[in-house]
Amino acid sequence: MQIAALLATTPTAAEIDGVRALDLAAFGALALVWLLVAALLYGLSVIIRERAAGRGDWGASAGL
Repeated sequence: MQIAALLATTPTAAEIDGVRALDLAAFGALALVWLLVAALLYGLSVIIRERAAGRGDWGASAGL
């Protein structure tokens, strides 16, 4: 089989109609990952600001 014949029979992205459920699921999963990353960064910024302001007594329990 020649490469030209193989390339002529290979489907391209233009032939795919619409958005598939797998594409939507992947988009949703990546959106959740980015929301988690944003929440973690926000939490870290709150912790760093509290430490810088001298309010670092959170989490200081006798059991630790």
